[in-house]
Amino acid sequence: MFGRRTIIIGIFFGLSFLLLMGRLWYLQVYSAEYYTQMGLRRLHRLIPIPPARGSILDRRGRILAGDTASFDLWLQLAEYRKVEGKRKLQSNIDALKVDDIYQAIIADGAQRKIKLNLIKKSLLEHSEFVDRLAAVIHKNSPESLTVAQAKEKIVESILDIISQLSVKNSNGVLKDEKSILHSFTDPRIMLRDISINTYQTIEQTQLNPYTADEFRALLARGGYKRIYPYAELMGHVTGYTGNLTADEYQSLRGYWDEDNNLVPGSWKLEKSGNLFFKIAEDSEEQEMIRPRLVRREGKSYYLSGGAFSNETVGRRGVEQWYNQELRGEHVWRVEKLVKPEPDGPRVFINAGSRKEAINGKNLKLTIDVDFQQEVSNIVEDELAILAREPMHKRVLDKHKFPKFPATVIVMNINNGEIYAMVSTPGYDPNKIHDSQYYNKIMEDVRYPLYNRAITGVVRGASPAGSTIKPLVGIAALEEGVINRNTEFVCEGVEYIGEQEYVCMNRAHHGAIDITDALKVSCNIFFYKTGAALGGKKLAAWLSEFGLGSKTGIDLPRERVGHLPENSFTGSHWSLGENYHLSIGQGAVDITPIQLATAYATIFNGGLKVRPHLKYDPADPELNAPQGQIKLSATNVDIIKDGMWKVVQGGEYPRGTAFKYGMIEGFEYFGKTGSAQAGRKNKDTHASFAAVAPYNEPEIVVVALIPYGDHGGASCSRLVKRVLKAYFHLDDFDEINTEPNIDRLDEWEDSEETSNGALG
Repeated sequence: MFGRRTIIIGIFFGLSFLLLMGRLWYLQVYSAEYYTQMGLRRLHRLIPIPPARGSILDRRGRILAGDTASFDLWLQLAEYRKVEGKRKLQSNIDALKVDDIYQAIIADGAQRKIKLNLIKKSLLEHSEFVDRLAAVIHKNSPESLTVAQAKEKIVESILDIISQLSVKNSNGVLKDEKSILHSFTDPRIMLRDISINTYQTIEQTQLNPYTADEFRALLARGGYKRIYPYAELMGHVTGYTGNLTADEYQSLRGYWDEDNNLVPGSWKLEKSGNLFFKIAEDSEEQEMIRPRLVRREGKSYYLSGGAFSNETVGRRGVEQWYNQELRGEHVWRVEKLVKPEPDGPRVFINAGSRKEAINGKNLKLTIDVDFQQEVSNIVEDELAILAREPMHKRVLDKHKFPKFPATVIVMNINNGEIYAMVSTPGYDPNKIHDSQYYNKIMEDVRYPLYNRAITGVVRGASPAGSTIKPLVGIAALEEGVINRNTEFVCEGVEYIGEQEYVCMNRAHHGAIDITDALKVSCNIFFYKTGAALGGKKLAAWLSEFGLGSKTGIDLPRERVGHLPENSFTGSHWSLGENYHLSIGQGAVDITPIQLATAYATIFNGGLKVRPHLKYDPADPELNAPQGQIKLSATNVDIIKDGMWKVVQGGEYPRGTAFKYGMIEGFEYFGKTGSAQAGRKNKDTHASFAAVAPYNEPEIVVVALIPYGDHGGASCSRLVKRVLKAYFHLDDFDEINTEPNIDRLDEWEDSEETSNGALG
């Protein structure tokens, strides 16, 4: 009936119809969602809305760090454009080629520096983009920048963006070229806090269809600027903010496992530290930042989102420790394309309700900013007094110090709350991103960026000196190797073979018990006490009090300190080393916060408090004891009596803190320290730790002045003034602010030894 040719033609058209219908079903039904989303992406754009960072407050609610609205200028280095019918990655900046950027960031060492310098030269001399943008910034700059200064600022920002491009994966392996190149399309902040006029000029230029397209690389966005009203006063406590590094950003994005499942990322501050940054699963933030699997030319690539390329995060201080609480959470805002006039600009408007970002949580601190200011003023006054004395002038000249560095901690011994933490010299977190200011503080030999309260003297070890003697004394009493009536004979020097181990100024204290040994800081007594304990027990007790371990204070960069390992084992541990350790010299290294915590443990009933800056009485992690040491109340009273004599002991020989530390009508107790900086360096670090009041101990105050000579002379008056400020005491005695040229009487009240062993 039908010819063979007709059947074949029918089958052909039938199959063609089925294929067509199948394709239509695939496109309109199976792939409907995919193409709907594609169309939406062409007609809509997603704008990440940044959150306001939580404010940092003092215990009375005054703002120590807060956000103010600002405008930021973002840069998109490159984008994919059709060139001769093909989609290629093209630089958005004239005088800058994609390949030049790529070759610079994958180069190492000197080659990388050379290539970046060539890029800098090209941008400064041949870029119309840089010239035009510099003219806009110069015209609208509140800082009155010249055109040349504006150009330099722009180019340095571009180079900083290029330097931060991530070329390796989380395992440290170089990524494939296409993945690296795709990261060039991630917008990154180029200039923060631009003027409103600069913002409006760039917006108008981009929207005007009749102007050149030189600013296509820029995105002007609203954001926030961090401000610190108390600047240097609180800089070491608050820290400052900065951008995520390439490594941090890589870790935050997470990675794909062998089964192509996304493993969410996070970034921990330290091995034992607080959570620094984590993206919540199934959140809009995860969608912004997560890697995407794309296929090109038959190959699969994992590409990253770029929304957090310049996320602001905490650097140093509580800004860094509590970054996750403070940072808040981004959200998307959807904007749709308004159909433009022919050849008109692409204009987007908000599509639907405006979404608000989830702002960060406020953080209240235990510090009272008024008291912090009082303590800071006292420290500056006392350091100025020291600097006028001839012997201290020589030390300042030797170490090239303009003024002495110092630190003071005031802490509640019962719950670990920090009421004041001063470290000088400080730094201004408002200026930290200014290159001239940053270079200036980096050139300061006193290391302003370091918080001495948690690091100690910074350069070299921080030996405890005689402030360790109360810890050695309570350990010996608890072990039963001495008691209140035990006496050792001090003849001014102790020998091990031909090696001398001397007491202060070779003083002959004669037969002396523990309370008087603390009063006059007799080294000989504690040499023999330490020897009676033995290295293993001595090290175990010092470790139990927290020496050689982090206290857990809620600040990054806390130094762990050091106790000599062989003291725990007894292997290759000599009697001479034991002598040194017993008076806080030799290989021991502690920080002021460790000393404050150890004293708190002794005088609060044996509770190991965690020093902290966050004020939250309901948080058990902060306020609950980290452990307890069982101490005899009788033995604690013995140590307390000896430390009382240090301050109150006016009969000859006087207590080492009596002359400058005693407050008429107010009783407290403490221990001075003068620790030799090293075997070759005979300068001494001055310290004084006090607990007050005597009857019901409430606070511990620790003061440290690196290279400040003797604690009884340099630190005790400082601590006395801090105690007066804290307890609102009247000035019972006049403060001597004149240089003390004749120091003979003061020398008699100080502690000195030799051979790297100072009391």
